[in-house]
Amino acid sequence: MVYVNEKGYVRFYEKGNWALLFNYTPEAFYPFCKQLISLIVNL
Repeated sequence: MVYVNEKGYVRFYEKGNWALLFNYTPEAFYPFCKQLISLIVNL
């Protein structure tokens, strides 16, 4: 499921865990990459 909160964050929710958190600001890009790598590793 995909959830968009009031601040414009896009969150992908799967199996009870926040798998990915992304917004469209540059300061969020590194955390996005870090979480994306973690998600891929956990597959």
